[in-house]
Amino acid sequence: MSPRSDSLSRACLVVIAFVVGSVGLYLGRDLLVPIAFAAILTPVFRPFVKRLKKLHVPETAAAAVVIVGLIAALALVVLALSAPVQGFIAEAPRTFAAASSKLERLRVPFERASHAADRIGNAIGGPTSQSTSQTPSPLPGALLRLFGGTASFLSTLLGVLLTLFLMLATGDLLKRKICTIATRRGSQRDMGEVMDQTQGLVFRYITLLALINACQASLIGVAMWLLGMPSPWLWGLFTFVLEFVPYLGAAAMITLLGVVAVATLDGVGHILAVPVTYFVMSTINTSVIAPIAYGRRLRLNPLAVLIGVLYWWFVWGVPGAFMAVPLVGVIRTICDHLDSFHPTGELLSE
Repeated sequence: MSPRSDSLSRACLVVIAFVVGSVGLYLGRDLLVPIAFAAILTPVFRPFVKRLKKLHVPETAAAAVVIVGLIAALALVVLALSAPVQGFIAEAPRTFAAASSKLERLRVPFERASHAADRIGNAIGGPTSQSTSQTPSPLPGALLRLFGGTASFLSTLLGVLLTLFLMLATGDLLKRKICTIATRRGSQRDMGEVMDQTQGLVFRYITLLALINACQASLIGVAMWLLGMPSPWLWGLFTFVLEFVPYLGAAAMITLLGVVAVATLDGVGHILAVPVTYFVMSTINTSVIAPIAYGRRLRLNPLAVLIGVLYWWFVWGVPGAFMAVPLVGVIRTICDHLDSFHPTGELLSE
């Protein structure tokens, strides 16, 4: 077999493996999503377990204390935010209707200009355009897909909490088992180093991203208050949550802010100031603050990050989009330690 045929065969095998793996990830998402989410959260909460162990608390009891504390914190957040979020959701149809009404009035002059251009075109030499029927707004369907069903969400959350508890309670057992499987002496050392680096990368990314998002959310809340937007602190909350999804989260925020601004504010300049303010703050955060905070090890190729977000969104939905960047970072770290996958690691790096 010629070298060219051999390379083509390998490329075909890689493509087939990618397609088969993607299908497997999609079909097994109900099982794999909680496991992946728990694996990503484990490095964040493991330091709390280690501190409790230093106080002579058994590891299993320490993990249980951390999980109970996490559940209590989530319950407090849900209780505090349930009323305003329900109010926002209840007002959403009215807000979209008001925005649609305003946009309809703005559309009339453009339609008149279009009809005039059609008449001129018909007089010159035939029709220049065709009228288009008004299509319903995709926002309600997008919101439904975004938030998903309550039963499915609670089931996934329960799976994440149970898996996270087991991973915290077993300590470094999984790491030791994986290192034991790598029977070669050098491989054991390398595998342990890879796992330490991936856990450190995930911990640094999530903690720094949460801190950056909290600062951005505070600034957005103040900016929305100054611009006269309703429920400004709620926009800060949405910012904190959605900015965990690169690019798509900012796009969703700009869209929502634009719609609500059209519905509640007057004046083109005042309306445009709302999404433009968010766009500027998000761009500064993404282009300046985040790269400085993350350091070189966490700097990934922006195009690779966008493709990763879209891929994991397609495979695992919203949870996949939230986990996309840590997953891409972990893949890059593993590729950097494997000679045959160095090109992939270089492609994923900035």
